[in-house]
Amino acid sequence: MLLYILYNAPLINIADPNAKNKCIIGYIDDTTLLASSKTFTDAHKTIRNMMERENGVFNWSRTYSSPLEMNKLALVNFSHSQAKVSEAENLILFQTTPKGMVRHELKGKPQVKLLGILLDSKLNWSAQHEKVRGNAIKFTAAFRRYTKVASGIRPTEALKLYNTVAIP
Repeated sequence: MLLYILYNAPLINIADPNAKNKCIIGYIDDTTLLASSKTFTDAHKTIRNMMERENGVFNWSRTYSSPLEMNKLALVNFSHSQAKVSEAENLILFQTTPKGMVRHELKGKPQVKLLGILLDSKLNWSAQHEKVRGNAIKFTAAFRRYTKVASGIRPTEALKLYNTVAIP
């Protein structure tokens, strides 16, 4: 864990700590760039700047021999207004590589999974609630099968399973 902190520190420091409209959050090997603005166009410019500038994310990726997996990048435009989200333009990024300039186009997604949590562009938790509900139903059904009187595990083992899986 400590090595990830040391390795990713320059990446996290790309965002100006004095700028209130941008920040970078890191957790182990996941990094999230956040930008806030009155318009999605301005927010996209902020993200583009953090990615493309001289000491930006693309530069960090090249310097630290850690190629970005562009298929894992996601753009979510958060707003209570679904009309504004659907009207937002795609984010275009240009990456300088040894082979030349590469163009990346990120389309806004309605939701994204970040550290196991589903974040919705409409700023509601319905998708996350459904995910948790589905997991609870699966666990309950499996627990019921495992604890059948005739063919299941003993009650003491069921209690251990309950305490170590269901409670946490």
